[in-house]
Amino acid sequence: MARIRSPFIITGTLGEINFYVYDGINVARRAGGGFNGKDIKTKPEMRGVRENNGEFSHCSKVKSVFMRALRPYFLGIRGRRIHYEMVGMFTRVKKRDAVSGRGERTVEAGLASADGLRELSSYSYPKAYSLYGILGCRFTVDWAQEHCTFPDLDPALTVFPEGATHLGLRFGIVCMDFVALKAHLFPAEEHFVPRGAGPGPLTLALSSRVEGTGRRIAFLGVRFYQEVNGAYHMLEEGRGAAVVGVR
Repeated sequence: MARIRSPFIITGTLGEINFYVYDGINVARRAGGGFNGKDIKTKPEMRGVRENNGEFSHCSKVKSVFMRALRPYFLGIRGRRIHYEMVGMFTRVKKRDAVSGRGERTVEAGLASADGLRELSSYSYPKAYSLYGILGCRFTVDWAQEHCTFPDLDPALTVFPEGATHLGLRFGIVCMDFVALKAHLFPAEEHFVPRGAGPGPLTLALSSRVEGTGRRIAFLGVRFYQEVNGAYHMLEEGRGAAVVGVR
């Protein structure tokens, strides 16, 4: 059995090779002497593979719903890596499900554990993107008021890419039902901070109150812009987003 080092998920048979997902990992083995697609679906000894494939399918569906809700944060980002890494994050959350049998573990049950909640709370794109490192300051999420507050935002401490004239901050809260697989984003308007602005407090408030059932997931995106004749042109360098709280 060989692992496939690729951001693409491949299942099925190609030539003499069977491709399938085992415990969240894309793997391959020679067909014929081992098993084929029908074997995976019917043979008792392939039960573990079927269970893993079912759980992987669940995590993929969760990813699709979550990513659609967060579309404003990921506009313009191309390639499969973002999808691959988010599925991986939800797979790790699912593994923290300590109450369900193998093949029936879910993301929602995984979030009931401290470790599963920590996996979701630490999600960022790009991977290991540090909002604190880029902005150079602390901020807090006020769940009662549904605000994101910067006690003393100082643009002089922010790492601006070359050519950037403005910092863009986009706060939002996703209401995500991991059982019904429904999600809705409640955003704040993107706030632009000039590069030469002085320090001071800043509060990012949602345009409307959060409604619906499910978990509240606070998200903060950072973008940099170059202003030309009153128009803002987004730069790719320095761009990122991260979960900043889960309830």
